[in-house]
Amino acid sequence: MDNDVTKPAHLYRNARVFTSDRRTWAESLVVVGDRFAHVGDEATATRVAGADAQVHDLDGATVLPGFVDGHAHVAGTGEAAAQVDLWGADSVEEIQRRIGEWARENPDAPRVLATGWKHGDIPGGAPDRGMLDRDVFARPLEELLDARVLRTVVGGRVVHHAQPEANR
Repeated sequence: MDNDVTKPAHLYRNARVFTSDRRTWAESLVVVGDRFAHVGDEATATRVAGADAQVHDLDGATVLPGFVDGHAHVAGTGEAAAQVDLWGADSVEEIQRRIGEWARENPDAPRVLATGWKHGDIPGGAPDRGMLDRDVFARPLEELLDARVLRTVVGGRVVHHAQPEANR
């Protein structure tokens, strides 16, 4: 790490800095070495940075915190938060329990969305109607594969790119 305070500060000004704090947005930030010395209003940032600071005008650009992940689909991660979490469900019984619990807690949801099941934990590698019907009732169960492909388990068959219909 480089937190050598003898190095000149960098003042980043004229920005929309997302802070993820009580004060959600700031307009400037000061970096000394590899540390933030200040995030906030420009007048305070200028004082903190000092007369020798290197000034960077960001021309109104938005500054976001780093998202540390080797591979992430940010929108999908947010969508998954509202789905049945099957990560760590290592048996058909556990998958059924979690799906059933979610279905009971969300009776008005038109379909059940799930994420995180492992093919190796299900006999045959994929759920079938018999494994799911008792817990999903008349709602289709969907698995979002990626942004382009949607598979829907409907009446014991897989329908690609189709509007789900009720289980029969």
